[in-house]
Amino acid sequence: MYGAYGQIATRADGKIQCHECGRWWVNLGGHITRSHEMTVREYKLAYGLPLDRGLSSEHLREQRADQMRHVMAGPDGERRRQLGREHAGEGAGAREPGMVSRGTGFRPEGHAERVAASLAGRVPPVVCAVCGSEFRPANRETRTCSGRCWSALVSRQMRRRRRDPVRDAEIRELRARGLTMREIGQQVGLSVRGVAYILRRDS
Repeated sequence: MYGAYGQIATRADGKIQCHECGRWWVNLGGHITRSHEMTVREYKLAYGLPLDRGLSSEHLREQRADQMRHVMAGPDGERRRQLGREHAGEGAGAREPGMVSRGTGFRPEGHAERVAASLAGRVPPVVCAVCGSEFRPANRETRTCSGRCWSALVSRQMRRRRRDPVRDAEIRELRARGLTMREIGQQVGLSVRGVAYILRRDS
């Protein structure tokens, strides 16, 4: 495995090493989604990385911070500060009565239903990984239609993680040949996290 579990390896030039392929990147998050077909969240969970830790080099973070400071010093900065004050509550009197706070943004009542209706004809439904019924989730990464199916999926995945000497040896062999954890998971019927768990458990 490239890099230690739970740690992010960096070079003197600020680049970050990918745990999947061992290559070095300025923006590791973009590489993960393009090359390994994983979300950043899946990658962090698979390798024990903190979810609040960014995957960009220090140089890139400083460059983006400089760009934002430049924007805030310009004519657009005051508009952004005003929006921030309104979202923080200083401009509450100017909001419509039907607006509902969701984090730092505001959505009118019934917004989610209208979005779901507008997407119904354009976005294909998702098939529940447990019961096979079709549903339209708000988050396209959702794999189950209900909490009951989600619990069943988790239980099934935990049973699959139990020790199987033949399968576990195959996973180690595939990893030694350079396959990514997603490719291994597709071959043996496990999730990326399941493969990572077995590799970490047997190391």
